[in-house]
Amino acid sequence: MKKLFIISIAILIVFSHFQGYCDEVSDLFNRANKLYAEKNYLKALDLYLEIIERGIINPDVYYNIGNTYFKLGKKGLAILYYEKALKLSPFDREIRDNLKYVEKTLGNPSTLPSRSLGNFLESLGSYFNLRILSYVELGFYALFMALFLIYTFIRHMRFSLKPYLFISLIIFILLLSGVIYLDRYSLKHPRGVIVQPKVEVLEAPISTSEPAFLFTEGTKIKVLEIRGDWVLVVTPDGKQGWIMANQFEEI
Repeated sequence: MKKLFIISIAILIVFSHFQGYCDEVSDLFNRANKLYAEKNYLKALDLYLEIIERGIINPDVYYNIGNTYFKLGKKGLAILYYEKALKLSPFDREIRDNLKYVEKTLGNPSTLPSRSLGNFLESLGSYFNLRILSYVELGFYALFMALFLIYTFIRHMRFSLKPYLFISLIIFILLLSGVIYLDRYSLKHPRGVIVQPKVEVLEAPISTSEPAFLFTEGTKIKVLEIRGDWVLVVTPDGKQGWIMANQFEEI
């Protein structure tokens, strides 16, 4: 009885601490929104970034940071945080519209060329992120297991259930394969955004190499290869070159 009482008290303490932490973060968010509405963008940005530093991952916070950076004239960072917001909320039309608007003002292409399976899955991933695909995959797994149990224990339904059982299994396997491939692909080829005004792109991963062209602020890139502090990247319009790993921000 004494142990149960101690456990109950511990749970109440943890819950009250968590509730207090949530209230504190919510207060920060509301204060930041108020400062933004008052056009005090620098102070609003400080509060939004403080929320992120506390380990909060939220599409609304990322979206508001993107808006704030845009108001401050830092369009590269605005694109970065709109992309971060889209990773968490891929169906949010407002985020997509703002992202497209900023990209249009910079004249940057918004999508990577779909010439490979990886790029095709990546384009799908911009709408259906790994979390959503995983939920769909689990849904088909649950459907398959339910059909399998019915097939096993209700004999007179076996013949009619066979095609549905087979189809649900195939879809589950395809989704599972897609999720695994997309997860590994995104880890191996992360996407990023150039946030500096200009970045010189080299033909080879050495500082004495000839410059090939320039990246401008807001250019979205994908990492193809990593060699020490250098990364080979490709732009949405297919340009490739080497830059330093610290010259872009990963989405």
